[in-house]
Formats: sequence, C-alpha cells, structure tokens
Amino acid sequence: MPPSRFPALLAAVLALLALSHPCAALGDVVLDSPVNIDIDPLAMGQAIADAVSSAADRQACVVAAEETAYAQSGLNVMVYNMQQAFDFSYSDEDLKFFETTTCDGITFGVWAFCQGTFTKHGDGGYINWAWRGDFTRDPPDGDTVVFNNVCPSPEVVTEPTPTDAACTYTIQAGDTLANIAAARGVSVDAITQANGISNPDAIFAGQVVSIPGATSC
Repeated sequence: MPPSRFPALLAAVLALLALSHPCAALGDVVLDSPVNIDIDPLAMGQAIADAVSSAADRQACVVAAEETAYAQSGLNVMVYNMQQAFDFSYSDEDLKFFETTTCDGITFGVWAFCQGTFTKHGDGGYINWAWRGDFTRDPPDGDTVVFNNVCPSPEVVTEPTPTDAACTYTIQAGDTLANIAAARGVSVDAITQANGISNPDAIFAGQVVSIPGATSC
C-alpha cells in the first residue's frame, strides 16, 4: 500500500469508532519472539482492551497496549497517537492486525505487521508513540522507524520434472534397447549404464530395466 497520511479529520472519525478504554506507549525495545502469523483479531483486540483497562495513566496505558500486542503476535508493533499526522508504508500482505483504542480521550492506533516504514509528523515521547520489534531508527533520534521483515518466507517446494524421474519397463518379445530408448526419449547408453548391461543385444523377454530420465513410461 502506498504511504498514507492520516490528518486530524480522519483521526476524529476514528475516535468515534474507537473502543472506550485507556491506551499507552512504549520505547525502543528489540526482542526475539516466535512469530505467530495465525492471529485471532478478536482475541487480540480483547486482550489489549483488558490490559489497558487498569492503566494508571496515559503512558502506562500505551505501554500496556504495546506489550500486549507484541506478546500476542510476536510481530513488529507500532502504537501511535492518531490525532497527529504520520506516514506508514507497508504492503497489504504485511499488515496482520490493526485496532484503535483510546487513552485520556485520545485515539491511538495499534498495528502488528511483518515489515514497513513509519514516520511521525507530530510530537514524540512515550505518551504519543511507541514500538517494538526488529527495527532501525533513522536517524537514531529521528522521526522515522524502519521495521525489518520478521515473518518467515513461504516455503518453496520444487516439483521434480519428468526428466528427473526414472521408470521401469518389462521387456517384451521382439523389443530392442534402441526401440525402448527411442520411445522414451533417452539414449541406449543411459539404459545400459543404469542397469549394468554390457551387451545391448543380450536382453530377454521378462527382463525388467530401469529407464532414467524417461519422458514417459
């Protein structure tokens, strides 16, 4: 998805839709955690709501939201004050969870994702934004956080091609290795070498031979 700016108007709309519970923020923390791609959005949203409901103040609330989102997903997590503008660049496949929650009447977004780049255009501090995961900050105290990919790559399975397979053939009366080889797209030498046949003419009916690399059996 292309970078998106969320102006104050959108933030106000989200505020009307947000859950009515406190929220929080956190800091620059890098932790190793198993990645859980099978996220249950409802369960994760409820866990965040439960965690922030007892927060003593805005900062504690943000911390609770971040820590819970990270514990539930093991992915990169961003918590941000939605009343401030920001750019967030990621692909549709990378976003695994999004929820809004409120803290002291302010709407915060909570994202869990594989990779992306987040830039704030507002005030910082723990009361306005927080994140966790595998990231670099550009510059170290700057407004942009680049999150590295924490999701496993899909396993690529290579199917064997017909030429990789070997088949067997039972020799019939009147067969020759030359005819057998020609019908299956291989050489006579390939058959003799695979079967330890020293004399191509010394074959007999009922003999089973392996035909490596045959295009068909």
